[in-house]
Amino acid sequence: MILSAFYILKESIEHIFVKIIKDLLYHGGKNFISSYSTIKSYYRINHKRI
Repeated sequence: MILSAFYILKESIEHIFVKIIKDLLYHGGKNFISSYSTIKSYYRINHKRI
């Protein structure tokens, strides 16, 4: 009884962790790409000014 409850809890925790990691990777990847392009364009504008 306790073992099965622990197993269910473990499974749900793993599922939540996987979801969080997937969300972080997906959104983090998008954020990284957008921030990289922003930095690149910002650098280009500043480089032209100099």
